[in-house]
Amino acid sequence: MPHHGPLTSLCEAHGVSAFTTNQASEPKASYGMVGVLADFPIEWLTRGKRLTSCQRYMDKSHIVGVPSLVVFEVCRKVTTRVSEDESLRVAAWLRTFGNLNLSDEVALHAVDLSIAYKLGMADSLVLAHAIRENAQLVTLDNDFSTIKDVVVIRA
Repeated sequence: MPHHGPLTSLCEAHGVSAFTTNQASEPKASYGMVGVLADFPIEWLTRGKRLTSCQRYMDKSHIVGVPSLVVFEVCRKVTTRVSEDESLRVAAWLRTFGNLNLSDEVALHAVDLSIAYKLGMADSLVLAHAIRENAQLVTLDNDFSTIKDVVVIRA
């Protein structure tokens, strides 16, 4: 993972706190965060083909928190694919893991990650949160497939 991007350097030059990812380049012995939870609840609700794999990661993981953006993504998907009532139940379940609010340092680090890995806004923010929490990112999203230390569950 990149340790220092141009925006991080610019922020530090102007005395703005930003963080680097020195510890994130080391492989994790255990999973700290099941990453893009937006896909996990959908797999569960639809009994998708990756449900068993998702459950295995959920069983051996400690989720350190859920980024606010993921709550939005989950609720949008569940509302459009299932129902608003089910979306509210899923949102309540996600809140039990704790909320990771977007800070300026996470946002600025996400910019560097987005540029380095050609990720969209949501993906780069989720990855930045995982790095900030020193947590393993586990996802169903193939956009992360080339990023070291990110686990992509495949069918």
